[in-house]
Amino acid sequence: MKILVAVDQSEHAQEAIRFVKSVDWPKQSRIYLIHIIELKDAPPLMPSGGPSSWDRVIAEARGQLVTESKLFLEQMKKNILEQRPVNIESLVVEGLPGAEILQAVKD
Repeated sequence: MKILVAVDQSEHAQEAIRFVKSVDWPKQSRIYLIHIIELKDAPPLMPSGGPSSWDRVIAEARGQLVTESKLFLEQMKKNILEQRPVNIESLVVEGLPGAEILQAVKD
């Protein structure tokens, strides 16, 4: 069985994790934790080197969000594994949450 769980910092996501931990999943089940990054969640961008520095500033913001997202998913994974010995994979993607969740389901 494959289970996709979209998570963020919301209470709804925390409730989804509690649910995942409460279920006795079949032995070969695989849980996929997905976190979608929206660039609007990036810290305010203030390039100091003029227009030519935008690419660098955006890449740095994107890199920071990816790093933070991976750490967040590792914490979620650890949280689940404390209670359930299951196979868990983490996915960090950038885009619109609804579209990315649907794409992950297809994949």
